[in-house]
Amino acid sequence: MKTITIKVDSKDVSRYNLEKTSSMDFGDLVDKITQDFAKQALKNAQTIAKKTGLSNLSPEEIDLEIKAIRDESHS
Repeated sequence: MKTITIKVDSKDVSRYNLEKTSSMDFGDLVDKITQDFAKQALKNAQTIAKKTGLSNLSPEEIDLEIKAIRDESHS
């Protein structure tokens, strides 16, 4: 395994909770960053859903929308 040095901005050190970390596996860093991107994507989706009224759909309405899209893609 090769060791490399990566410079991390202080805001990202806080963002990824790395204050007490002096070393870590690359995969662990990728996981932290991936989780952060996933959280941001979810927040964006929630914002869009609220703006467009999608967050007010009932489970039945959601099922109908899914069915309509599936039917459309199979025709």
